[in-house]
Amino acid sequence: MALTADLVARTIRATESTGPGPDIVRNTETEWNAIVREMLATRPDGRDVWIFAYGSLLWNPAVEHVEERAGVVPGWHRSFCIRLQDWRGTVDQPGL
Repeated sequence: MALTADLVARTIRATESTGPGPDIVRNTETEWNAIVREMLATRPDGRDVWIFAYGSLLWNPAVEHVEERAGVVPGWHRSFCIRLQDWRGTVDQPGL
């Protein structure tokens, strides 16, 4: 299978976001750490974990890592033009 403009276009759908519901429960740092430990403990044969990163994760990684590799998809280029209107904030200063 080749990555084509037609396949990418099939992933786009317009939806109206109402943001998080009033009953949203956010994980604590302790809960996130437990989730990561569980994921690492259940990986097949203890193999390495690879994380795809872009944007700020390239210059300010959220995790300690031992290797970096550039990824290339022939025929495509990176265009940093994310259009997120929701979920751009913190608990103290929520986005839209």
